[in-house]
Amino acid sequence: MNSPKEVDDDDEVQEEVMTLFKGQAADFYDSGLQKLFPRLDKCLDNAGDYVENKIMYRQFIHSVAFVN
Repeated sequence: MNSPKEVDDDDEVQEEVMTLFKGQAADFYDSGLQKLFPRLDKCLDNAGDYVENKIMYRQFIHSVAFVN
C-alpha cells in the first residue's frame, strides 16, 4: 500500500482517487460487485431492515465509544 500523500486542494484529491481506481485490476471491481448484490437482496428482502440495523449499530458503537 502506498504511503499517505499530502494534497493541497479538491482537484488533487480527485486526481489521486482516479489514479487509484484506474490502477485497480478488474477483479477488484468484480469482487466488490459480487459482495454488493447479496447485500442489496438482503436489504430488499427485509424491507430495508439490513441498512437500518447497520445504522443503529454504528450509532450504538459511537455512543459507547464516546461516553464521558
